Amino acid sequence: MSKPLRSRLGLALVLLPVLGQFLVVGFLGVNTPAADEFAYVDFVHAVREGGPWLPMVWWQHNEHRVVPVKLVMALLMPFTGWNLKAEMYVSAALAGLIVLGLWRLYRRAGGADLLLFAPVAWLVCNLAQYENLLYGLLMCHYFTAAGTVWALVFLARRDAAGLFLAVLCGLVASLSVLNGLLIWPLGLALGLALGERPARMIGWAGAGVATFLLYFFDFQRPPGLAAPHLQELPRAAKYALTLLGAPLAAGSFAWSRTFGLALVCLMAAVVVRWLREGRERLRGEAIPAALILFGLLSCAMIAIGRAATLVTPLESRYVAYTSLAFVGAYLLAGLAAERRGAPFIGFSWFAATLALVATGVIAADLQGFHDAKLWQIARLRDQFLLQTYERQPDEALGGSAFAAHLRATAPYLRTERLAAFAEPQRVLLLTRWQEREAAGPVAPGRSIEQRLSCPVNVLRDAAVALSREAAPDASNVSISVWTSGRRLAARDLPVTALASGWVGWVEVPLPAPLYNCQGRVLTVRIESRDATPATQITVWIYPSYYDGELRQAGRSWSPDRSLGLSLNAFHFGLLR
Repeated sequence: MSKPLRSRLGLALVLLPVLGQFLVVGFLGVNTPAADEFAYVDFVHAVREGGPWLPMVWWQHNEHRVVPVKLVMALLMPFTGWNLKAEMYVSAALAGLIVLGLWRLYRRAGGADLLLFAPVAWLVCNLAQYENLLYGLLMCHYFTAAGTVWALVFLARRDAAGLFLAVLCGLVASLSVLNGLLIWPLGLALGLALGERPARMIGWAGAGVATFLLYFFDFQRPPGLAAPHLQELPRAAKYALTLLGAPLAAGSFAWSRTFGLALVCLMAAVVVRWLREGRERLRGEAIPAALILFGLLSCAMIAIGRAATLVTPLESRYVAYTSLAFVGAYLLAGLAAERRGAPFIGFSWFAATLALVATGVIAADLQGFHDAKLWQIARLRDQFLLQTYERQPDEALGGSAFAAHLRATAPYLRTERLAAFAEPQRVLLLTRWQEREAAGPVAPGRSIEQRLSCPVNVLRDAAVALSREAAPDASNVSISVWTSGRRLAARDLPVTALASGWVGWVEVPLPAPLYNCQGRVLTVRIESRDATPATQITVWIYPSYYDGELRQAGRSWSPDRSLGLSLNAFHFGLLR
């Protein structure tokens, strides 16, 4: 392969996963707050209303400071309101910045082959960390990783300007997530390995000490954050080992421990080689080794803080750090291959590493995409609950304490059309499903009609809660959806297809989406031309959760009861 063609192919393979991050955000991101993001409504209010928001930038989030995250939120606010997808795009951009920084490190260490470097981009943009990408607040992890990588880039320049820029990047890493403080001892270790001048190392160490003092000034230790007891150390070590292998494990604990153990063994072998071959070998491989060390130490820190909790070591958000350990291991193999002048897969060690990384990344991306879809489904439900919070019970909103906070903050978000309220409602869901009541059986002349004001902007499907409470017979049931005298969709099915003994959803898909549906009067009709009361086609009704009127055989039901109905739930995967 010619050198220009090799470079173009390498560039394409590097850019593909980076651009893929933006596509994932575009298709799977949902503009609604999730969990801890509701704690930032007061900050959003202060920024938008010109209140005293600068002191709030320094406030802790658990054990973290997340200063860059809050500054980005403040910078985006005038242009996007509080749009969580805008923050997700910042995360995607930071992932690209991390890849660029790693390429600079690779070049600094002696590498030059862009095609050989390409798997690094796939490791960094691994969908195993889908949660970081699709949860706006978690751009803090990308800031920490980017700050760490670029601090190493500037430290490797070994000049005064580089030291100044490295300190700034170290601050970004440290004031994003607690793990970022690792960059300061890591930078000292890198300086020792590279034979850095004492004056520069003293300057770096002084900046690190100042950052530590600043970080922990007036620090409030969160409840539950404590070092494990001596008897808990084996559990913490197992947790850390499992955590280390997560980027390539595709959700498997066994594979995660296997990959983690393989990386530990590789690092041990490299250390033994350094001891045998002397300082010159260490100097040539110090940069990839620093990345591996950052990943290993991050695992140790996370295990100390989380091993005693219910947080799984395969938590998606931690992949931002552990993937850098695999990047370092891959770069060690890649640099060795380039030094020997081997063809792309001619060097056995590199070929084995590439095969391992490629297989793990493919598996992790497939599993990560699947998990990202589930994450999107959960966030769509959250968006619906927030948009309809006044109709929802506390249990649906997440318990009394969280519901109270949500009810206190949601009116401001709605008034200002921020986050979920900046978008039209996309789904209608039933949440109080336990409070059901059977309507009269469907039979000829006893159809059920639900008139309602369409709450969604684009209607794609409807589904009704039906069941069969008797032995099946040869009768049929029909469900249709109408507006302005025009039938939008209909579904005829035999009674035998209905769920027996439990409530099932019957989907009625529209042949084509109905746009600008919001506010239109819809009619959902359930009827049968041949059923008898003995057939017991049962329609289930619930406490009213949308605006409309329910009628059967010309009789209106109580206005506080509604047909069990969902809209667009099948289209978005909330029902199956």
